[in-house]
Amino acid sequence: DRLQFQELDWKLENDPDNEELLDEYIVLLNRYLDSGIAEANDMDIKLRAYSDMLERKLKKAPDRLPLWKEKVNTDIRIREYEAAEEEIQYILEKWDKNEAGYLLMLRYYSATQSRRGIDRVIEKIRRKNIHLTPQGRREIGFWMKEEDVEEL
Repeated sequence: DRLQFQELDWKLENDPDNEELLDEYIVLLNRYLDSGIAEANDMDIKLRAYSDMLERKLKKAPDRLPLWKEKVNTDIRIREYEAAEEEIQYILEKWDKNEAGYLLMLRYYSATQSRRGIDRVIEKIRRKNIHLTPQGRREIGFWMKEEDVEEL
């Protein structure tokens, strides 16, 4: 893998606007991070590289919600909370009826240990009557009292 990373680094340095190379790099990083091979320092370096590559991709494809979700989750993992919060705000503005931004905001507040923030997000979901998938219900249910979950 190390050689693949070096090769892609070199290619991207020489052709920074090549989207195919960018996609290839994102796939390689994702596969590497999911493999469990990376250890502490290397994991952090690769997660930061992954965040950077996702940001470059999003500049070219800003309408791709799955990429935004991946970027936010990655930024939360590397404790780039300010960036994650800005990205979530963008998602909430662009896809305000989609559960994604609200679920990401719950993860953000969980990571930053803000119970008040979590409660505000749950209240906003109720107030705006956001449709939740079964997965979304489970995630929100984790933060709610049992009797309140059925209201969603």
